[in-house]
Amino acid sequence: MKAWILASFFALSSISVNSGINEPRFHPVQHKIERLNLQSKTLDTYSLNTSQYFNKEESDSISNLCNILNIKEEYLYKVMFKECSFNHQAINKKSKAVGLIGFLPSTASYLGTTTEEIYNMTKLQQLQYVYKYLQPICKKYKLSTYKDVYLAIFYPRALGKQDDYVLGKNKSKTVLWNSPFDTNNDGTITVGEFKQKI
Repeated sequence: MKAWILASFFALSSISVNSGINEPRFHPVQHKIERLNLQSKTLDTYSLNTSQYFNKEESDSISNLCNILNIKEEYLYKVMFKECSFNHQAINKKSKAVGLIGFLPSTASYLGTTTEEIYNMTKLQQLQYVYKYLQPICKKYKLSTYKDVYLAIFYPRALGKQDDYVLGKNKSKTVLWNSPFDTNNDGTITVGEFKQKI
């Protein structure tokens, strides 16, 4: 099954744009992105030109990936920027998450790899695992908003839940690793608090 998923992505990634199947709906252009400042717990606004960070082949792969999964490219770009500032070798010192969407060691294991291997991958190689991670989620849920896409990556079990749904509490790893999301400092992170901060 794993080999089939990756093979399908390889095949779809190589389809000519002229076929109309993978025609990009969003091009790497300058747009504003807000990013959580972990020190001040405020949102900083950045103006980015994504073509400065992704070459044409990488951008085309992102277009194909999002086309297949039926999500907006802009949303995935925003998540990747917030997770790693487009540095595919970024490492979270607390959670040990690495890469474009912050692959946790447990997530990497689920995908049949390791965070060490992901760290040494190119952006194109990592995008194959971004697809592999999101593909089953997108089969079950429609990720129609930016917050949906980010929640799918951050805590997919919370998709479709109400804002009072608890993501973590009582000094769990979710709280310890993501304390800025605990907006009222009660030791609990809810879907509503997460959405408020992203």
